[in-house]
Formats: sequence, structure tokens, C-alpha cells
Amino acid sequence: MLHGPPGTGKSQLAQIIAEEAGAPHMQIDAAAGSSAFRIAGRRGGVVKPPDR
Repeated sequence: MLHGPPGTGKSQLAQIIAEEAGAPHMQIDAAAGSSAFRIAGRRGGVVKPPDR
């Protein structure tokens, strides 16, 4: 996870690293990510990435 002010190239850097590693690049905002973990915690399950 990269942290910093807007406009500093975090998303672009993450995309370049993912492409070099041959991995998919998924971009989510913090609110969406934290709510997914809260829901999984209540159910006692593990968060599974969406099928693409």
C-alpha cells in the first residue's frame, strides 16, 4: 500500500510495478477496502478478491 498526498504518482507507480511483475493492478479507495474487511470480520471469513 502506498501512502502520500494526491498527485504524487502513487497509482502510476503501483501500475508500473504490477505490470513488471506480471500481476493484475487493482485500484480501490480506502473506504471500499476498509468496509470489505469490516464485513468479513463480522462473518468470520476471509476477504476474497473478485473474479475477473
